[in-house]
Amino acid sequence: MGQDERFGENIITGDETWCFAYDPATKRPSAERVGQNSPKPKKPRFQKSQVKTTLIFFFFDAEGVIHREFVPEEQKVNAEFYVGVLDRLLKRIQRVRTAKFQSSEWFLLHDNVPSHNAAVVKKFLANRNVAVLHHTPYSPDLAPADSFLFPKLKFPLKGRHFQTVEEIRCAVTRERNNISKTTFLEGMKKLKERANKCIDQGGMYFEE
Repeated sequence: MGQDERFGENIITGDETWCFAYDPATKRPSAERVGQNSPKPKKPRFQKSQVKTTLIFFFFDAEGVIHREFVPEEQKVNAEFYVGVLDRLLKRIQRVRTAKFQSSEWFLLHDNVPSHNAAVVKKFLANRNVAVLHHTPYSPDLAPADSFLFPKLKFPLKGRHFQTVEEIRCAVTRERNNISKTTFLEGMKKLKERANKCIDQGGMYFEE
């Protein structure tokens, strides 16, 4: 699939992620030198805040974010809920990527978690003629949300304290707005490179 010259341009991909009221900046232990007889320095204990924002869904392509959705608190993210997310995504694509929506050349790429891979989800996508790219199990290299978008959104938030869910959501939105269209294009080009590498290695998982 990665041999197509327009491979990255034809994909809409997405996933969900948690953000925290406090996420430690680093987990690396102190690098201070100690003498031979000095006690071993204690590894600092970092703990993510137990106060989490609701899940955030992001769907994007080479031009940028298409749909962002904050999941209501206490909402169980199951296959039925995901169908609703996809329905709202398709309506958003129709509004902001009209030419792509009307063509038959774009593909949806999401991973294989149960809520994405359920029969009701597959039926919904088939009924709406949405072509889905096969995602190799246990291959985060081929998940642009994990390898590209989420690190860019969440790394600047590490070490910062937020008092409310709304503060977290606003911070995530600001970071999203700071990512340029060029950066999204480069991120999707890297997906093509990763896909070709995966094909060359017979579908095996790899890490950079």
